[in-house]
Amino acid sequence: MIGLATGVTFLSLSCALAHRPTPAVSVREQRLGDVPDDRHHETITRQGRHIAWVVRRGVKSMAVIDGQEGTAYEEILAPRSEEPAEFIEGLKQVLGEELVARYQLLPPWLDGSPDGQRLAYRARRDGQWHAVVDGREGAPYDEIGSVGFTPDSLHVWYRARRGEKCVMVMNEREGPEYDEWANGPWFSQEGGHVACVAVRAEKQIPVVDGKDGDPHDLIRRIVFSPDGRRSGWIARDDDRWFVIVDGQTGPAYSWIGGLEFSPDGQHIAYRAMRGTRSVMVVDHQEGPEYDVVETRQEYGGSAFSPKGNRVVYQAATRNGRSRIVVDGREGPEFDLTHSWGFSPDGRHVVYEARRGQKQVIVVDGELGPEYDLACEFRFSPDGGRWAYEATAGQRSLVVVDGRSGPAHNGEVFSLTFSPDGRRIAYWACDNGNMSAIIDGQAGPAYEDIGYLKFSPNSERVAYYAKQGDKWFMVVDGRPGSGFDEISRPVFSPDSKRVAHWAKTGEMEHMVLDGRPGPAYDKVDARVPVFSDDSGHLAYRAERDGKHLVVVDGQEGPAYDRIISTRTVLQAGGTLEYLAVREASLYKVTVVAP
Repeated sequence: MIGLATGVTFLSLSCALAHRPTPAVSVREQRLGDVPDDRHHETITRQGRHIAWVVRRGVKSMAVIDGQEGTAYEEILAPRSEEPAEFIEGLKQVLGEELVARYQLLPPWLDGSPDGQRLAYRARRDGQWHAVVDGREGAPYDEIGSVGFTPDSLHVWYRARRGEKCVMVMNEREGPEYDEWANGPWFSQEGGHVACVAVRAEKQIPVVDGKDGDPHDLIRRIVFSPDGRRSGWIARDDDRWFVIVDGQTGPAYSWIGGLEFSPDGQHIAYRAMRGTRSVMVVDHQEGPEYDVVETRQEYGGSAFSPKGNRVVYQAATRNGRSRIVVDGREGPEFDLTHSWGFSPDGRHVVYEARRGQKQVIVVDGELGPEYDLACEFRFSPDGGRWAYEATAGQRSLVVVDGRSGPAHNGEVFSLTFSPDGRRIAYWACDNGNMSAIIDGQAGPAYEDIGYLKFSPNSERVAYYAKQGDKWFMVVDGRPGSGFDEISRPVFSPDSKRVAHWAKTGEMEHMVLDGRPGPAYDKVDARVPVFSDDSGHLAYRAERDGKHLVVVDGQEGPAYDRIISTRTVLQAGGTLEYLAVREASLYKVTVVAP
């Protein structure tokens, strides 16, 4: 379909600031089709690249993707939701259909690939089900499970049943037949390998890239090494548990858990029990026995260092005391140990510990000073520096590289290293006021402070602060204009510009380098978005019920709705999004000179 130029032009950001005539930024519209009146169950793929609906025409249903109607079917499969339809409809009335779908409170009818470029769904004709992928109809089956894409978006899979037998279909190619599926599928990180657990003759069978392993009574989740070249799983026969990696079976235990590969894929580790005693097993070699062995934290984590050549875990007794074991060497015993882990470069190990009422931070086996509270440990991005918050009596402080900073009579929090690791900042409260402590130097005192941010080159710092009834952005120590409300700062990739959302009265702005842009009824506070070359800035806004995208301070066309969940500026400032005006769907392209 031929695109229609709107005639709207934008000035480039850098040139507009220099007040010099420049080539215009053009906006082009391409009408994709009509927005159906009888649409339901909307699906938006990532970054708003595609939009799809299901429509009902008489006794037939069809998918409308980017305004184009697909093949008519007797049924397009309903969401896999256990909630009653009236509950879902009520939720949409409160939150809105887009928000319900975005947070997956209502599973979509169509499944999008991780890169947002592809769509798939299940449809029925003459009693048979088909997977429809990128508009291409697959083979008929009696049943089809959910259709999904691999992490790299290159491959599509689904489980299907024909008669009494089940198969896995990958890129329209059927695998072997099984009686049933037990679990899976799982994919390697790069998406090139797939595994699942099938059932045949009441035995569970590991299936990796379409090849069967040996059958067992039970098989746990199949895991891949980060490069996808190795795979392993935990299996049970009768009361014996064992690990199988690359076809090799390890020793038997009464229980096994937590199988993982090292980041370099060269090693494996898992926890195991023999009777009531626990051990850590690395490459099938047992460590010492303990009452309890723990490798993972509450929020995840790994036993391995980032390079995979070191191992850390916690060993505990049943009376609650514990110690950290690093590379097979036991640390001292404490009443409690927690938050253990490696630095980003893998050279250092840190954990928090408590004896009685006192807490310490332990770095590479060296105990720091005792405090009433010692927590929120941070490594710099390169792992070469570290810091944590501490409290002694009524005073709070920050410890940086083992050296105590100044004490404050209020809280300290939000420790932040610069990207290069050379600088550190945090907030501190004294006498009811707050200040930013940057490189050990206290900034001005304010009533409140929020969201401290270093620039990508680590040379600049910004945060927002409140004094009286006004909020303002503090950039490089200099406060800007006051607003009623304000949001976090966003630096351009070259670190030269700072943008943020702000509100005055009932009107909202995007503020660039301290200068407010045009006033709107609403400005999307989740963006601004800079282009990769830092020469352009884009954000979404609303005025009088109409939606538009603003690029470099200049407004694009007004629409009833802009589909994209966020604005993405591609390299060089090219911007694409979907929008609706008067029941027509458009693809809008902004091209910078």
